[in-house]
Amino acid sequence: MKKRIFLSICLTSITAVLLTLFIVTVVLYRNFVEEIKKEIMSASVYIALALDNSSEDILALASYKTKHRITLIDAEGTVLFDNFSDIRKMDNHLMRPEVQTALKYGSGESTRTSDTLLEQTYYHAVVLKDGRIIRLANTTRSFFGIIENALFLLFFIMFIVAAIAISAARLLTKMIMTPIYNVNLESPLDNSAYDEFAPLFIKIDRQNKEIKEKIAQLEAKKNELSCITENMSEGLIILGKDKTVLSANKSAKLLFNLDHMDLHKEHYLSVCRDPVFSKTAEESLSGKSSTGKLEKDGRIFQILASPVLSGHSSIGAVLFIVDNTDKERAEKMRREFSANVSHELKTPLTSIIGYTEIMQNGIAKPEDSVRFISLIHTEGKRLLSLIEDIIKISRLEENSAKDKQELLEPVDISSICSSVVKELEHKALEFNVTLKTRLPETPVIIQGIPITLHEMIFNVCDNAVTYNKEGGSVTVDVIQNFERENIEVIIRDTGIGIAPEHQSRIFERFYRVDKSHSKKTGGTGLGLAIVKHGAQLMNAKVFLSSEFGKGTTVSFIFRS
Repeated sequence: MKKRIFLSICLTSITAVLLTLFIVTVVLYRNFVEEIKKEIMSASVYIALALDNSSEDILALASYKTKHRITLIDAEGTVLFDNFSDIRKMDNHLMRPEVQTALKYGSGESTRTSDTLLEQTYYHAVVLKDGRIIRLANTTRSFFGIIENALFLLFFIMFIVAAIAISAARLLTKMIMTPIYNVNLESPLDNSAYDEFAPLFIKIDRQNKEIKEKIAQLEAKKNELSCITENMSEGLIILGKDKTVLSANKSAKLLFNLDHMDLHKEHYLSVCRDPVFSKTAEESLSGKSSTGKLEKDGRIFQILASPVLSGHSSIGAVLFIVDNTDKERAEKMRREFSANVSHELKTPLTSIIGYTEIMQNGIAKPEDSVRFISLIHTEGKRLLSLIEDIIKISRLEENSAKDKQELLEPVDISSICSSVVKELEHKALEFNVTLKTRLPETPVIIQGIPITLHEMIFNVCDNAVTYNKEGGSVTVDVIQNFERENIEVIIRDTGIGIAPEHQSRIFERFYRVDKSHSKKTGGTGLGLAIVKHGAQLMNAKVFLSSEFGKGTTVSFIFRS
């Protein structure tokens, strides 16, 4: 627009000046010619009067070269006198236009232009009383001749005019464009640049409002979508048709340990180079839905990939990544639990059935019947204990699904620890283990479930006695930390300890360090699983530290 305005002003200015110059030149030239004509007419009239009233010798005065050419012609057209040329060489002038007109009307005039169009001659003839004709002529430059003579000056004037026009155009363009440059498009109705722009400003203001509304709507949808995707626990990755990452939510970055990277426009292999991931991504980008199970860094991911179709062609893909590690582990634990329960129930039942069949078939001697009955009784008690522990874990899991606040009540943890120690005193003497407590003098109250707390403390202390050394010790401490606002129950033993490779699984159901499931120490393998579930139910934390061959420490931390 600026260029068009500049060129328009320049062309208009130059054209106007040149046109004005041309018109003025034409007018001045016409006035100049008219003046010459009037001068010749006046001179011819004066000479005619002089010739009519005096002798012919008056022409001698015109024999000298003057600016006017004087010619005397008789009635037959013969030149009698000419102050510019030799009359002997001149042709007959009777047929000249000005002579013919003079003979007819008493005076006549004509204008003749040279062959080069650079000069023109004006003739004026007057008929004398005696029939002769006096003619005056004056030769001047023609309009084109004047232009030729003034060509350099005209070019100079055109150059000056062009320079002035360009400067003026620049100034005017700046003056015109400055208000436009300063237009505030954010508030178009506040502008006062040109009244002619008012309809445009009104339309811009209306469009601004519509754009702001649409941007606000898009921003709200974007924030809503971003809030949903960024707070998803599942990973979400969107791929473009060029195999680059268009978007990846926070969970996807965390799942692949890429939270420090900006994945936008990166190749999908920057996320993961596993063949399973590549296969699902490639299949979805080719237009097929795909799934895959990816194992990475000890975790298990389920990948669900779907293509984004436009017509019949794929323009991208959406990858939905779910961390199924806990689910897979829970499923594995469920299978192991079922297998272990079946095994644990089958073993005592097999023994009971075997002993009863021996007695039923009369194979056993009478003196052996008492021993078989005792063995049946022992296996039955073990079977009952196993069932009770399974019921306890089921009850704890059922309670975990309920509102915990309904189950919790104030409990004196010191009293429970003291009660457990008393119950295990006989077993401690049997295993030659010293059992002692260090309890505060005042009651220590926590929010808990009395029965579950008793089972938790009892199971840990029972294991500490069972797996201790001859002459070893078990110490139960209850510490109230007022600064940390928590209560610790610490159970230390000087037993056989737990090897590092077993410590992470010690709280799993039916997991035993003794792989042979030896009956020497008894137990169902569910005691520490009950401890873990009970702690989760009461929002307590359990910590285990052990050194193989030196002892084990189990700590419970409850909020006061």
